[in-house]
Amino acid sequence: MKNIFDQVRVGAQREVILSIVERKKGPCVVNFLNAHAVNLAYRNDKFRLALDSSDYLLRDGAGVEIALRMCGKIVGDNNNGTDLIPELLSALGCRTVSVLGSTDQVIDDFSHWVFANTDLRWAGGLNGFDYVTSDYLSAVKLWHPEVILLAMGMPKQELLAREIKEAFPNLTVVIISGGAILNFLTGRELRSPKIFRNLRLEWLWRLANDPVRLSRRYIIGNVVFLLGVLRLKIKFWALKV
Repeated sequence: MKNIFDQVRVGAQREVILSIVERKKGPCVVNFLNAHAVNLAYRNDKFRLALDSSDYLLRDGAGVEIALRMCGKIVGDNNNGTDLIPELLSALGCRTVSVLGSTDQVIDDFSHWVFANTDLRWAGGLNGFDYVTSDYLSAVKLWHPEVILLAMGMPKQELLAREIKEAFPNLTVVIISGGAILNFLTGRELRSPKIFRNLRLEWLWRLANDPVRLSRRYIIGNVVFLLGVLRLKIKFWALKV
């Protein structure tokens, strides 16, 4: 299995957004790689293949920055979804957008956010609980959206992004794995104070605010991630000797 960090697209946020916006033909899948995604990828082959099929796999968080530095790679900007996705949606202009995932109420609130903050035109949405993959593919076929925002969490959204890309190879659409982005944009979940973000401790803020759901992901997961990166560094060093 090849090094997952070799696929990370680095660069300034503005350059990455411009590159995505300027793509003209076919589906374009935008996924984000954070420490949790790395841990999941190494124990879930289907998820790993979904990440492999990304057109843009973007660095999200300090953990992946550490891994890139340890592998001797350029790190670029921290192109996390919470910061990049709103800017990308704004830059995509007057294209049609649909949402797959989250809840009906959040989708409705997000549609109002779209009208108020972007030039995007609403195509429709399906929640992430009452439908199966074939339903989502049928909706895409019906709506022909030019932007699809997936709000299902890992690995479901990345797996669906790959399904859409394979099912509609001639559809010009930007498919974005957004996770909890709708909660942030609609005000249901608050970003950490800027001091936490500057210190690269946003994960600690989220853990403190949702310890039951996130304790395993951040406490155990971060240790597992760092041990995995250390093994990768040793392997990288051994190949150079």
